[in-house]
Formats: sequence, structure tokens, C-alpha cells
Amino acid sequence: MLTLDRLLDGLHVEVRPFALCEVHGHGRLDMGRQAEATIHYTLAGCGRFHIAGHAPQPVRAGSVLILPAVLPHRLQALGDGPGSRPLPRCAGMPADWQRHLAGADGTDGDDGGGVLVACAELDARFGQVQGLFSHLAAPLAVHAAPDDAIARTLTALLAELARPAPGSAAMARALMQQCLIHVLRQVCQGNADDGRSDGTCRLPWLAALQDERLGRAVDAVAADPAAPHNLDSLAALAGMSRSSFAAHFTQAFGRGPMAYVGEVRLQAAAAELRHGDRPVKELAAKVGYDSRSYFSRAFRARYGCSPAAYRAAARGEAAGEAEAETKA
Repeated sequence: MLTLDRLLDGLHVEVRPFALCEVHGHGRLDMGRQAEATIHYTLAGCGRFHIAGHAPQPVRAGSVLILPAVLPHRLQALGDGPGSRPLPRCAGMPADWQRHLAGADGTDGDDGGGVLVACAELDARFGQVQGLFSHLAAPLAVHAAPDDAIARTLTALLAELARPAPGSAAMARALMQQCLIHVLRQVCQGNADDGRSDGTCRLPWLAALQDERLGRAVDAVAADPAAPHNLDSLAALAGMSRSSFAAHFTQAFGRGPMAYVGEVRLQAAAAELRHGDRPVKELAAKVGYDSRSYFSRAFRARYGCSPAAYRAAARGEAAGEAEAETKA
């Protein structure tokens, strides 16, 4: 299997912080669905993420939660019980961060406690394969033990946000990146209480990238999502029978090969919609769809809106960021 050293040497990860979310009392904050995978660092308090199609995920100070792309989710605070503490106040925000606040106006909760979460987009690639965390089969959660490496890193991150100084934005990004490496170490090696410490990566969807057979098929999809891929062609690239390839692929990625192809195509379409001006019909053909209507239905099912609405929303967000930079 893939060792953690080989994984981290070949894995290129970018963490792009975008928001600080503060929810008081029993308030709730709808966080929608993000086009990219996201990582959520719980800096203080306790709460629960409600994630579409999955069991609620409790979080507390020291929890790190990685969500695959386009999963609708909301954050609920659970902070006004016995022993709850007021949330720490952050003195300033980096210019490119948003701030979201819920439950502090006396209607949804009170100031007795809550949960404070820093949120970031997570972009990862291994070889030609991009957006690795976007294809997680399920959310990935790690809960730091008191004073372990993850907890210490998150404490330092909170200190930067609470008492900003020159370079705090860059320091916050670096600390988030460092924390992610600690998370991968813990997840890949298994928790300390299971006695496994041989340095082997036990995330099958990452370990599979070192399987030359699956790797050839995954690389082909990444290099040209629009090509007429099918189960026979991908199995042939892998040098495996249809049934064996489908079984190995599904075990590694938590979905069948053609479902994966569809995700990669839609991810490429979303990137084009955010940054390009190609008409939707032309874009559908570019990413491998013969029918615009079928492409639009598949896109809406994954992203919750039509391609045109997605493009308009992305342009609106870009315009807002440009305006904020102009005013800064």
C-alpha cells in the first residue's frame, strides 16, 4: 500500500481560507453547498454539522472536518449547556475572509456559548488527478486530543485571528496547511488507540493512485474528461477485466467508474463556468455531453442550480470580491 511519506511527497495541496463562522446559543447557520471540497476547523465551542445524506457530525474545539464538493450543510451551535464558555472575540479579519454570524441577536440563541469555525476551500492533486478531496465518498472528521499537534496548531490559528499582526493572513493560511498535514497523518495511520503505526496510508481512494492499473484509468479521465470513456475502455487501460476493474475502482473510490467520470466532467464544467464565457451548449459538448438538456439536468443535480445560474452567481461573487479589494 501507499506509504504516508510517498503520499505527502506526491500530494500538492492548497488551502484557501474564505470565512469565519460564529454561531451562538442554539443558532443555526446555513452554509449551502460549495463547488470545491471544504475543510472546517473548529476553533472554540461545540456544535454539530448537518450534512445532506449523512449522519450529523458533532464537532468541538480541535475538530477538523473535510467535506466533499457540493454537499449542502449547515452548522448548529450546542454551546449554552452546563459549563459552556463565551466564544473568544477575534479582533480583526483578513481582507479576503467573509464573516458569518448567527444566533447572537437574541432570537436564535444567546451569547452564553456557541461554536467558532474557520472555513477554507481545499484543492489537492496527485499526479494528473485534481480535486481529490472533492471526490470523497463521505465526510472525513478528526477530533484532536488535548495538546496534540492538531490542537496546538488550531490554538495558534485562533491566536492569530484574535490578535492580528502584520503577516497574520499568511500565517493563518500556513497554519491551516500545517494542520491538514497533521490530519492526514492521523487518518492515514489510524487512531492511536488501534495500535497501528506502520506509516501505511489507509485511505483507499488515495492509496489507489499508486496502483498502476487504476492510475492509468484515472489519469486518462483527468487528462481528457470529454473522451468517450466507458467501462470497457477504462478496464482495457487498466489491463483488467470489466468486473475486476469495476470492483477495485468502487472499493477505492466509493463509487463506480462511470459515476466518477461524470463527476470529473461536471467539475470541469463548473470551473469553465466560473472563469470562461463559452456558451452552455458548447460547454456541454466540450466536457463530453452530447445533449445540452442532459448536461443541464446532471449539473443541476450536482450543484443545485442550472449552469446559467451557477455562472451568474460566480460572477456576482467575483464582482463583490473585486469591489472589496478596490475599497480596501
